[in-house]
Amino acid sequence: MGKVIDLRHQPDNLPTLAWEPMAPGSTSSTTSRAGRPSAAALTDATYEGWAPSGAAGRLTYTFNEQKFVDAIYCVTIEPQPQSLLQLYTRIPTQQWQPAGYPVPAGGATVWLIEDANPIQQFRVEAMSFGPRTYVAKVWAGLTTKLERPIYVGHSPGVRNRRVSRVQGLSETGRYLGAIERRRTYQTQVSVDDVEPEWFRRELDPFFDQAAARPHAFVWRNWVESPGFVQTEDGDLFVREDGTPIRYALAPVGNEAIYCWVDGDPDAGNSRPNGMMSASWSVTAVGGNDPADRGTRPFVPWILQDGKWNDNGIWKDAAIWIDS
Repeated sequence: MGKVIDLRHQPDNLPTLAWEPMAPGSTSSTTSRAGRPSAAALTDATYEGWAPSGAAGRLTYTFNEQKFVDAIYCVTIEPQPQSLLQLYTRIPTQQWQPAGYPVPAGGATVWLIEDANPIQQFRVEAMSFGPRTYVAKVWAGLTTKLERPIYVGHSPGVRNRRVSRVQGLSETGRYLGAIERRRTYQTQVSVDDVEPEWFRRELDPFFDQAAARPHAFVWRNWVESPGFVQTEDGDLFVREDGTPIRYALAPVGNEAIYCWVDGDPDAGNSRPNGMMSASWSVTAVGGNDPADRGTRPFVPWILQDGKWNDNGIWKDAAIWIDS
């Protein structure tokens, strides 16, 4: 349903909301399919968007001035199993800098990046796009992190599929099959005992606009894979026998959705000292990941001998290059 690529020096597992309007700027692309111009990727609706005229192309967004951002996301509709996305960023007078390595496209792809340095441009490179694949939304900006992790009682949005079907029976009671009318994902987010100052500063502005526009919600930013442990410096992955992997890239999770708030959020005081709680329900765009259509599950891509392949690595493994 969605991918999370955490490129920060000190990753955390705090749920993240990417919702603030993107700063003004302009788009351009190397190629565009008829009816799929680059500017269409700036709207919130997922029925329109940008697509390359062939199987590959680049979509570039240029801010009017340098901006500090800590997340960039891209929503891909109807990808093929081999469809990939690669993110680049840069500031004027410097070369494009790749953000990690290409990742499988599908649903919301969220890159969490350092906000210490400003950027003025970012580029999404599309690879192996099919005739129906397109980028419905691109966004970059500052995010809101929840004050503490959500674990107990939370149902991940990428797991809660909601499918509306019409099923038919013959006059003799034999099953004729089913027609899928709509597919979405749904979940509820709850936060308890948060500081009132944080609630008023961070969460209340989100509630104020949540009904008006969709956003990206990241539950778990990344998950370590079995067979790998992270060293104390936080930058190097090693095998269980202690032998290092020379280059450790971004850990990858798949707990991201492009969603909108259903109904009205509930918020109130939870303790006499002013601590607050809130809950809200969200519905996400569904049916846009190859795994949902029975092609194959998401497996991170590994660069070996100059070729991309999927060697059966566990689906939430870190992307890495072996020495």
